[in-house]
Amino acid sequence: MIDLKRIRILCKNNGKTLKELSEDTGIAQSAITMSMRRNSTTLETLEKIAQYFGMSVGYFFCEDDIFEPMRMELKKFDHDIKTAFHTITASMQFYVPEYEDTMELEKFFAATDKYTPEVIKLFEHFFKSLTESPSCKFLLQMPPENILRLKETGVISTDAADIVFLLMKPEKLKDKKIKIPKTKEPSFWEKMNNGFMKYWNDQLDAVD
Repeated sequence: MIDLKRIRILCKNNGKTLKELSEDTGIAQSAITMSMRRNSTTLETLEKIAQYFGMSVGYFFCEDDIFEPMRMELKKFDHDIKTAFHTITASMQFYVPEYEDTMELEKFFAATDKYTPEVIKLFEHFFKSLTESPSCKFLLQMPPENILRLKETGVISTDAADIVFLLMKPEKLKDKKIKIPKTKEPSFWEKMNNGFMKYWNDQLDAVD
């Protein structure tokens, strides 16, 4: 039995209004309201709404959601990112007295000569574990616009999107002509990646 009242539940759980759902999916708000009232709609409309929230259509038929394991894996990915963030920043603050995760990019790079082997190994460990996780590999296969949609709807965190975009080849983003929103300052993960790349390149130059 279909239950389209679940649309309102999904909106509430994801912090979305029916108006926002309408604008983002291109489905008239009146059509969404009427669907919930009559408890009936087209399969095409149902698929759009399900895709928007990262759900399977079966969710509206009170079936087990086939995407639940995937969402749980993505939640674990976000948890691992937060763990890595807090551990790395705590270590940086301990080993690099001048370090601040909000410092300007120039100062951030200037601190690379103070990175210790412990910090380097810690970063390598966490970054490798994050990039090799099933969730990250899955997200890297998706088109950039889908990554943005997942971030906008709260399926993945901003940090998760940052890491995926950081790992995506520039050509892929260029070919798709996707404009990734940029902040005035690079994200923590961009800073860390750029900072350590500079560190490693300086080490190689020293060897040469």
